[in-house]
Amino acid sequence: MLIGVDIGGTKIAAGVVDADGRVLERIQASTPVTRGAEAIVTTAAELVQGLLRLHGPVSAVGVGSAGQVDHESGIVVDANENLPGFRGLPLRERLEELLQLPVAVENDVKAAALAEAQLGAGRGVRQMLLVMVGTGIGGALVLDGKVYRGASGVAGELGHLLFRPEQGRLCPCGRRGCIEGYASGRAIMEIYAEESGRSIDVATIAKRARDGETLAREVLTQAGRALGLTLGGLVNTLGPEAIVLGGGVLQVEELYLPALEYGLQMQALPVMRRSCTVRRMELVHDAVLIGASLLAKERTEDGRRGQAAD
Repeated sequence: MLIGVDIGGTKIAAGVVDADGRVLERIQASTPVTRGAEAIVTTAAELVQGLLRLHGPVSAVGVGSAGQVDHESGIVVDANENLPGFRGLPLRERLEELLQLPVAVENDVKAAALAEAQLGAGRGVRQMLLVMVGTGIGGALVLDGKVYRGASGVAGELGHLLFRPEQGRLCPCGRRGCIEGYASGRAIMEIYAEESGRSIDVATIAKRARDGETLAREVLTQAGRALGLTLGGLVNTLGPEAIVLGGGVLQVEELYLPALEYGLQMQALPVMRRSCTVRRMELVHDAVLIGASLLAKERTEDGRRGQAAD
């Protein structure tokens, strides 16, 4: 039995996961963002402790957290306003103090990518690129079943690839022209509001598109095509066997996904495009929990190897 934790800006979830990657029990709580980082960490620890009381001890706990996470140190290098006080937080150290257990910490998208690569849409694929499109855009590259973290330890910031230079839209990162400013859920809502004068959510924009509204259809189509063009460049550069798509925005697939495929087709070289399939996530809402549990398993195995070496 393993325990995985998913720390996000609105909720924290913890789950018991079996050896086959099935979530046997899942509990969650609202993220206490107004009370700061310590309250968020404490809430995560309390959820794990609740599962431990019901299901017995485990050898390690895995955590997938929003923000840029250094897996080696367990420190949240950077985080946006959704997790106040998380920038520079030694998350692994704090959770190990509270739980008295070994803890593995990773970025939530990377945790999800690990799960999809080993147990989901990326099974049997040697090179897989996971793309998560929600409020923002996240990415992770998996090579031979291992998450690629790069020299910085936090590689995978796909949402901040440049799409429109210099005079582009302002991104939450402070720069202009990032693809996140054109193809994310936040961007879709902002662009629609600018063009229509009405502030509505993505689901409502999608409904208007289904009902035939021209503006809604154009906004979704342009967003999908923008991401497709960006992914086409990555396909040319990285040559993945599969792109796995996930996130809330992809629920409006009728227009967004065909436009994404079109942009990808336009940008990717034919030989590269033919060798790369586009797939939907299979594990969906449980992907971070399952990936976090796999990290816990790695932590346990690393500990055993260390003991054997001693």
